[in-house]
Amino acid sequence: MNRSTIERVGWRERLAVALISARRGMKHGFGLVIGRLFLRLHERHVIRGVTVVLSDPRVDRAHYLSLIQAALDLLHEVDPRRLRVLRRSVKHILVWPGSYTAYDTWGGIHLAAGHVPGVPAPILASALVHEATHLRIAKRGIPYNPDLRSRIEALCVQEQAAFLRKVPGQDPKWANQVEAGLKEPWWSEADRRARVQRSLQEAGLPDWIEALLYRPRR
Repeated sequence: MNRSTIERVGWRERLAVALISARRGMKHGFGLVIGRLFLRLHERHVIRGVTVVLSDPRVDRAHYLSLIQAALDLLHEVDPRRLRVLRRSVKHILVWPGSYTAYDTWGGIHLAAGHVPGVPAPILASALVHEATHLRIAKRGIPYNPDLRSRIEALCVQEQAAFLRKVPGQDPKWANQVEAGLKEPWWSEADRRARVQRSLQEAGLPDWIEALLYRPRR
């Protein structure tokens, strides 16, 4: 293969990569627009500087807001630094009818409605810390790729457990249980997608919403 052939192949490969990247960027941009429109359809509340949206019509709005308020108040009292990180990293907390709690492609947290009632404030606050750490990492341009996932999840769990250990008068078993969860990885691509799809089915939502919650990583 002569030099001109090599240059042509390299040019074509670079063009293909550029087109794929642009296509992904367009999909992501479209998802952001849809997400913002969706959020505007619902009443917004600001708690401790964090936007909270309730999209599940079945929930007791006042009760759910009080539970989220308690979690954010606890963060303010016990760990104001992590609350500041959450404010900077998280654009919104969206309580939705699915059973999947995770950071979303809009820059916020999808909080499963079923994960809120009956959960102690420290546990709920620690879940927000975990997902806020994900968003902080993502904002730094670090992709959630298979070869990085174990390290990313370990860092998120570390932040979550560190917060739980700062809560006064609490049994350390919560932090220990969170850390022990790393022994059974939950972050494979197949597991992530299965959880999202199951949540959409349970919530009775259309399949296209999957793109707003889940972006394949390779």
